[in-house]
Amino acid sequence: MFDFFKKSFISSGLFEGFTDVHCHMLPGVDDGIQKMESAVRALNYYEEKGASRVFFTPHIMESLHENTYEKLNERFEALKKEYKGCLKLALGAEYMMDEGLSRKIDNKEPLICASGNMVLIETLAHHPPLNFTQNLFEVRSIGYDVMLAHPERYAYMEKDNYKELLNKGIKFQLNLMSLFGLYGKDAQERATWMLKDGLYTFVGTDLHRLKVHRDFFHIKGLKSKQVDALAKLIENNNNLKIGK
Repeated sequence: MFDFFKKSFISSGLFEGFTDVHCHMLPGVDDGIQKMESAVRALNYYEEKGASRVFFTPHIMESLHENTYEKLNERFEALKKEYKGCLKLALGAEYMMDEGLSRKIDNKEPLICASGNMVLIETLAHHPPLNFTQNLFEVRSIGYDVMLAHPERYAYMEKDNYKELLNKGIKFQLNLMSLFGLYGKDAQERATWMLKDGLYTFVGTDLHRLKVHRDFFHIKGLKSKQVDALAKLIENNNNLKIGK
């Protein structure tokens, strides 16, 4: 049966009360928003559209070795002084699964988590890291909950791989714009069936530029069943507490 009443993220009302668990709005620290005024503008847009909380998740990887907690927190505090709105903000990070993360785990360095012990981890899109699943389980074994960022973008993963990770307690975070084709047709198709099959636990925007995402927020591509499924993920987002 055709769905003649497809909606956008905005028109669906899903932005109301939304907690974004994955974005790159912290200015000037990675490939996301660069200027303080642009970050404030993005936060004001979120507030205007009804969002409630934003978890900043700047990249931490070998090529960004200067992204220490001290530097990121300094930038976070500076942004909080500039932003005058009512959104609740939290500092997290998006860790690339690379040698840098392995060293942190081996050295028992604390990881940056916006909520409790929930750590956001990503890998490269086309090449799995060595000992991928083993390393994810190791992060869990030292007391962290793992939120795997945008698994629909990992072309090397098959359905059995997803199920194995889910059975071991790894939680999947959908990139909202994957459903609208921002990351290509393959990621869109994966996101569509993964959402339908109930594989996701959380949803984030992975916003890097407000202009790009703002346009996608208004694309009317969501079917009614997808709206219902996203509402459940957003409820999970909203149930995450801020801080330890």
